[in-house]
Amino acid sequence: MPKNITSEVREIILKVKEFMDEEKRMQVPIIPLSKVYVRVSAATGVSERTVLNIVKEARLIEQGLLDPETLKKNPKKRVRTKGKIEVDEYDLQESCLKLITSDKQLMMEQHLKSNVHPIMIFKGS
Repeated sequence: MPKNITSEVREIILKVKEFMDEEKRMQVPIIPLSKVYVRVSAATGVSERTVLNIVKEARLIEQGLLDPETLKKNPKKRVRTKGKIEVDEYDLQESCLKLITSDKQLMMEQHLKSNVHPIMIFKGS
């Protein structure tokens, strides 16, 4: 038995077993034997397109046109358009102070608005 079987592989194996059990119970193929990709797709629970892509990759590897090691790496990582922002301790303190000051100012304004009597509000002459 292979050393490391991931949970995804275990899930696919169980789907194939359930598919085969169902065919055994019915004593007839669920999907005609001539439709190989459809049967594989139904048994594994992946799309037909994925099955076709995997078969295509296997053929390319057999022909020596594709290196199997490239498939083991993470495919298509997103390229960041902007770099990470570097913030030093001073910038962090300044940002915090600005945030606290603006928050206090907002709280003060709300407090004043709620506690000022309508008669005390000067509307001008």
